[in-house]
Amino acid sequence: MSLSHRPITEEEIQYICGFPQNEDELFFCFPQATFPLTVPQLREAIARRSDATVVELDGAVVAFANFYRWQTGGCCAIGNVIVAPAVRGRGVGRYLIERMIDLAFTRHRAAEIRISCFNRNVAGLLLYPKLGFQPYAIEQRNDKKGHRVALIHLLLTRNQFMALPCPDATRPGKTFGNETKESFSGELMQIVTATERPTSLIETLLDIWEASVAATHHFLSPDNIQSIKPAVKTALDAIPLLAYAVDADNVPLGFMGIDGKKIEMLFIGPDYRGLGLGRLFIHHAIANLGARYVDVNEENDQGAAFYEHMGFQVYNRSEHDNQGNPFPILHMKLDIPAEY
Repeated sequence: MSLSHRPITEEEIQYICGFPQNEDELFFCFPQATFPLTVPQLREAIARRSDATVVELDGAVVAFANFYRWQTGGCCAIGNVIVAPAVRGRGVGRYLIERMIDLAFTRHRAAEIRISCFNRNVAGLLLYPKLGFQPYAIEQRNDKKGHRVALIHLLLTRNQFMALPCPDATRPGKTFGNETKESFSGELMQIVTATERPTSLIETLLDIWEASVAATHHFLSPDNIQSIKPAVKTALDAIPLLAYAVDADNVPLGFMGIDGKKIEMLFIGPDYRGLGLGRLFIHHAIANLGARYVDVNEENDQGAAFYEHMGFQVYNRSEHDNQGNPFPILHMKLDIPAEY
């Protein structure tokens, strides 16, 4: 079986429209479309999206997908995935998704890839975890008949992908980037959950907090920082889930605190900012801990921009922080892609 891939041509749109065999199959790959899929519907979707790609088997087009979100250095989201009925179960779908992964990591230098799958799409649900995708959210939708269905959102980060077993050393995508200590390759750092909280650990994390705030929260005076510090120490002792990152020498680099579905604390040592550690914390919080909410000081422009880049959106605002100080707080929640 000889598979290859390339960008779609105009002449192939009509052919791909025949891939969905019924209303359910079209709903799985293109929820906004009306069955039967028509050339104008698919052409409009392709025009609004990126990297419309087809797979060929022995010269015949047998699969199609694209990106409905593509951000250089950010997130790529795979959509409109469909395989021709005659070749299903023969590895074509796997080949297609692997090529889209390659495009995301190489062409767009993506930090993460998202894909979504309805609960009745058994083939997709079985395939995507095999390629490294992990569920991070479930959303209720209604199908074309008004029946409730579940849309499972899955995530694959660059670091997770690089850590996947690779039987073929020349596998596309595995050579992307330079994995050094500075990029936190996974072999040289890890995120651990604090099962115990000795005084030495709390003091170390408190030092990281103070240094991080001094470097990023320029709207706070030294006196402001010292006045807040006791409350932070109390929070480090009391937060239900405390996770921290350590390097190969077991030295803490940053930490995160979570209460329920909310990220209450996330601070990185100044020497390790800008190296991807914050992104790793957020991926861990979303994919493994179910985090969906976060608060950030409005005047912390870098922090707000970072969370927005990671998929969070502002849904509310408070004039004062939790201690009643006049520092406005932005309340943010995870943006689950609605366009899929």
